[in-house]
Amino acid sequence: MKESAQIIGSTSFHAAPDKDGMVEIGLGIHRNFHNQGYGYEALKGMWSWACKHQEVKTLRYTVSADNAASVALVRKFGFIHVGQQIDDIDGPEEVYELSAQEFKGIS
Repeated sequence: MKESAQIIGSTSFHAAPDKDGMVEIGLGIHRNFHNQGYGYEALKGMWSWACKHQEVKTLRYTVSADNAASVALVRKFGFIHVGQQIDDIDGPEEVYELSAQEFKGIS
């Protein structure tokens, strides 16, 4: 949190944009800070920064199907469910994507 310099979670880019311009972002907010808008602000900031780079064409977010709060969060931004994948660490995940152009129009 900016006011107290307290770390309440983390965000990260999983890698540089791939050959198609897709970039994936991860998010983790400590449970004591859920449902307070921090995840929304963190993702909005990361995606806004990413969309300033011409090579970024698609934003991707993957989430466990049982993480309803995280699914609702990406749906707020207009992300669409595009499939599923099996992550080596996290197991089955739902995949959501939004074009960088569409994100620029709503941010």
